[in-house]
Amino acid sequence: MTFFDRLSKRSHGLGWCLFLLLVLYVALLLYKPDLSPSDEYAFLPTLQSGKLFPMYGKDFPYYDSTQIGRFGPLGGQEYNLVALFTHQPLGYFALNALELIALVLALVYVLNSVSKNRALNYLAVIFLFAVPALTNTYFKLLYIEKNVATLLAMFLAFYIAFQRKPSWWYFLAALLTANLAIYYKEPVFIIVGTLCAAHLWFTWRRASWRSRALDLAGMASSVVWIALYLITVLPNRAHAIPSGYGADGWFVVFAKTLFNYGFFSDPLLILIVLPLFAVRAYQIFVRRRAPHLLADPMLAAAAAYIGVFFVLNLYSPYYLLPAYVLVLPALCYFIDQQALNQRVWKVLAGLTALAVLTNALPMALHYLTYNKYLPINFNATVDTLVREVKSRYHGERVRIFFDGVDRGNGRGV
Repeated sequence: MTFFDRLSKRSHGLGWCLFLLLVLYVALLLYKPDLSPSDEYAFLPTLQSGKLFPMYGKDFPYYDSTQIGRFGPLGGQEYNLVALFTHQPLGYFALNALELIALVLALVYVLNSVSKNRALNYLAVIFLFAVPALTNTYFKLLYIEKNVATLLAMFLAFYIAFQRKPSWWYFLAALLTANLAIYYKEPVFIIVGTLCAAHLWFTWRRASWRSRALDLAGMASSVVWIALYLITVLPNRAHAIPSGYGADGWFVVFAKTLFNYGFFSDPLLILIVLPLFAVRAYQIFVRRRAPHLLADPMLAAAAAYIGVFFVLNLYSPYYLLPAYVLVLPALCYFIDQQALNQRVWKVLAGLTALAVLTNALPMALHYLTYNKYLPINFNATVDTLVREVKSRYHGERVRIFFDGVDRGNGRGV
């Protein structure tokens, strides 16, 4: 009997652990919510001043997105809905809490649809709570990976439900959530397009016309996004977009990106998922083994999404959060099928566990605490500064300079 066979007998206890962990995170999100001095400064001239938070464009508080080739028109738009009822930070973070609950419920459904080992499935979601990408995004307001992750989990849930019961309600819900995710972040069209294309390829002979229609609609949604980008954004971008490489050059930055993702923030995705995708591609297309109709398309879509950030040479500890929504169900399926029992997988699993325990988990806890105490401390500091100014200058104008903050960055906090 393997470890995961023994684990399956403890599914009830792990389910309660997941529930309590979700309650804890929701409570932390709602405890003393406040605006942070980093991204949320964009709320001050917009929502907190009674104005709409703008879409990406010339009026966006950060930058003119058309000048740097960005196209994520739904970014931050959900907070305009919150502002219809309240401008208090509690309202903004309550929406984050609802998104986290929706993510967990949808992901559990997807996992239980792909893998029959409920204990392993619950453990996978518990693992997600210890990923830096999650504690970074759901405890911030303008890190839109949280929106993408939640919407993708809902899309997968509706997509799978449609395969089981092809109703138009599931069809429209899957298509809607997929398109919402696409217009939050640029590379998401690759996830939807790859997953639908792979599923269509693997099921073409046996699939119903309804299933083919949903896959084709998902692929068409990705094509439409590309067309809109080429028509509206690409012609208006600046002639030169800074690469961010600086004096290091492409190769050095690529090595840093690979090392940071692989051994610090996301070792599971780099050390396990990418090799597994390569093995599965070889087995399916060279050895002619039968693909899994859901796990393999999810794996392909996640690998394509991860690959984008290596092509662009972009690193941040929260960029790859959407990939977890796809890889966790696929991994649980292959683990449950004992497809990763060879020595090489055990070695990779050991390296991954070591990297998670020594780097990823401490990083996740750091971002969790940092994102909670930073806004509280900062606002207390500003309150103290205001009292000092009022007590010393008695209504006179005070000139305050920030020394050494964001030098050469093109904007200031």
